[in-house]
Amino acid sequence: METLHFSEKEKQIIRELAKYDFSEKTEKESTEPKLITLGWFFQKKVYTNSEYQIIVRPQECGMIWYKEGFQAEAYYYLLTPILLMKKLIQHRLIFPLPIDETVKKYSGWIYLGTQEFQKEDQEYLYFASNEKMSKIDGRGSWFDENGKKKYCGNKFSYDQVPMIDFFGIWPIITPELKKLVEDDFKTTEYKTLCWTRMAAIIAFMGMLASIILS
Repeated sequence: METLHFSEKEKQIIRELAKYDFSEKTEKESTEPKLITLGWFFQKKVYTNSEYQIIVRPQECGMIWYKEGFQAEAYYYLLTPILLMKKLIQHRLIFPLPIDETVKKYSGWIYLGTQEFQKEDQEYLYFASNEKMSKIDGRGSWFDENGKKKYCGNKFSYDQVPMIDFFGIWPIITPELKKLVEDDFKTTEYKTLCWTRMAAIIAFMGMLASIILS
């Protein structure tokens, strides 16, 4: 397998992925596990930065909100986990097992962030924090508790951001991925190079010492 390189953001997600328990017992008295999908993992462990809010409607499109002037950072935040999952699957570090196709048929909203809607009327969707979102504005303007615009909104399609493809997947985490995390993302090749360099430095220092002492 070729040597893989990960950004610090990707490493953070992988660490959470490797230690996350993707099985959860049902509330009923049963020994059967309820399997947790990547969609749940995204909600609980990945998209948790309150600077950005993501809401998706599986049959239509998604929306991402961000502070004005931070569009590039917002899309980096949005796309990094999706592209990372594709990379991990491609290199057989996780195996995707589809277990929930109903999510693609779901007509409601799925919230990815720190806020959830509490109520709505003809004009607005309201949050517990007294913030609200315009239902009339096609860009989904988001206002704080004082009525001032807090976030800019932008729609994205699933052709651009194929996140819905991962929502119903149960990921099988491989021992190789867990080992990669245990080794702090240092591959065998990297560790061998480090030891080679260390040996060369020791040899050089030994030679230098012999010259000085003589």
